[in-house]
Amino acid sequence: MLAERGDVNPNTADLECGLTPLWLAAANGHAGVVKMLLQRKDVDPNTADTERGLTPLILAAVNGDEEVAKILLERDDVNPNTTDIQNGRTPLSWAASQGYDGVVKMLLGRKDVYTTTPDHGNQDALSLALSYGHHEVVGILGDNAHSHIAARDVQASLPPSARHVQCSQASRADGRALRDGSPFRPGQVVLACRVLASVFRKDGSLRG
Repeated sequence: MLAERGDVNPNTADLECGLTPLWLAAANGHAGVVKMLLQRKDVDPNTADTERGLTPLILAAVNGDEEVAKILLERDDVNPNTTDIQNGRTPLSWAASQGYDGVVKMLLGRKDVYTTTPDHGNQDALSLALSYGHHEVVGILGDNAHSHIAARDVQASLPPSARHVQCSQASRADGRALRDGSPFRPGQVVLACRVLASVFRKDGSLRG
């Protein structure tokens, strides 16, 4: 098989958006391919695309793909705190904002995960979970020993725009964008940069 050949570079990326084989496998939810590629020690698990700065772990978090996330997190050299370019969110913040409690728990299992990294809107994982009404995730993050911010304090500190989004259709649409028909859902074909453009607006927000 190709991945077993020593002369095959597993980190070769396409010229348009810098998508590596691991990136494409993670984006499509191909856990078996992800596992096979990560068996190669020379595979870089942190290579992000050049358009949005999404790493394979961020993709797993965005998709709520627990199987791919678990495989990636088993590699010690996977950076769980890398942020994307447009939103400045870590994998934990993405999973929290979408309500994927399973992925949140997996990420918190890594002792090197930062729980209070703010995104470009100055919201961390807990405040994002509060903003989008993901109470299960709020409870998980609130109980986490690494988190020192009480939920009520985060709620009070949210800017008006963030508090408003709790009740807005836009907040619910962000979650549906990935759960219903998003090209990032497992099993769907990824077509280079068109995938990024179809899921994210130019301002970095998720399309509804």
